[in-house]
Amino acid sequence: MRAQFDYVRYLLLTSFWFLPGLMVLVAVGLAFATLYLDYGRVVEAVEEAPWVYTPSAEGARELLSTTAGSLITVTSLVFSMTLVTLTLASNQLGPRLLRTFMDDRVNQIVLGTFSGTFIYHLLILRSVRTGVEEFVPLVSLAFAQIMVVASVLLLIYFIHHLALSIQADTVIARVAEDLEQAIGTLFPPADTPARLPAASTMAPDFESRGAPFPVQGSGYVQAIDFQLLCDMATAHDLAIRLDRRPGDFVVANGPAGRIYPSGRADSEICKAASRAIVLGQARTPTQDIAFYVKALNEIALRALSPGINDVFTALTCIDRLGEFLAAVMKRSPAQEVYWDDKGNPRIFLFPVTFDELLDACLGEIRRAGSRQLAVIARLLGTLEALADFVRVPIHLESLQAQLEALAGVARNASLEPLDHASLENRIARVEAKLTDLRRSHPALMADSDDAG
Repeated sequence: MRAQFDYVRYLLLTSFWFLPGLMVLVAVGLAFATLYLDYGRVVEAVEEAPWVYTPSAEGARELLSTTAGSLITVTSLVFSMTLVTLTLASNQLGPRLLRTFMDDRVNQIVLGTFSGTFIYHLLILRSVRTGVEEFVPLVSLAFAQIMVVASVLLLIYFIHHLALSIQADTVIARVAEDLEQAIGTLFPPADTPARLPAASTMAPDFESRGAPFPVQGSGYVQAIDFQLLCDMATAHDLAIRLDRRPGDFVVANGPAGRIYPSGRADSEICKAASRAIVLGQARTPTQDIAFYVKALNEIALRALSPGINDVFTALTCIDRLGEFLAAVMKRSPAQEVYWDDKGNPRIFLFPVTFDELLDACLGEIRRAGSRQLAVIARLLGTLEALADFVRVPIHLESLQAQLEALAGVARNASLEPLDHASLENRIARVEAKLTDLRRSHPALMADSDDAG
């Protein structure tokens, strides 16, 4: 159930209601706690303190009602400013980045603080009594004033934060940070012992003797509970191959993979395997590392569109994508097989490869920026920088393929002769670096020849 838990946790933390709702509940509890103090002996000690403001019941009621009315007005203003910011970000940077703004803790805390302070004032206001049995909750009133001051200070910071959050560089940096954190969940450290690939451990008759199992609904794969599938496969002595991965779209009753051998794949086992795949109406980054890659690509492609024509934002995205690729190259490939405690292969995955990641990071930008000298030059510079992190043959071959594609774009671009010469020099420099890698690392050369 870990995958389902992670998915639900992600939905809660990226919502505008969960954390503010918790803060409102805390405000309600604080109101009852301070009123409990007011109804006790504490109020006598508070009345004797010279620095405490002790208004009449009418004055306290007026103060609380005025402050509550102002708070609800400011709360509406905060909501309006947030929605305007989301609209601007959606138009300029892409609607898929709305989750980044919704996940912003500052936005959630500000909304929760103002909403909670408003509710607190309402609860305290109803406890003020006038007439013969006049009652003024001095402790609660003091806390109300403290919360108002804190809300004003938070509002000042919120305006500053909001101005920063809509800047393209800030958004790109946030997405890059999320992307960096996601690397560790899919790519193990470089010193992880190598395992045999899925193709060499799968039974030869897996395709013919395996039974397909369908998904129960339609939508995007949000997460897959690999441990649940592995435990189920171990308990029934099965092997399961997943043909879908997080981020893929599946239709109802469409095949999600195969269970081997088919004689043990009854309807209950197929349903249990299907329940391990969490579906949703939109892609989420719970286990889908390509989600962040596509988010950065979307920013870059919008920046390169004729309507915006912001090349520098696209260059920033290329730099961040290059940083991500370098981090991936420093780690081992994504896990392809889950093994049980006895060393038997149980779950065969369909992991994302470095070649796919490299093309996903640079391919769309290369095609969209084929007429921009700065974009082509920055992509070549990124390939040159990535050559320093080559560890396995697939790295070298993928960089070589991207270099050839970039060289074709550069030579077909309508540029001035001086610009063509500059790009040719860059192409030659990257080609020379890759050639030196082949010569200085014979293992890369031999493996590449075998692969070819």
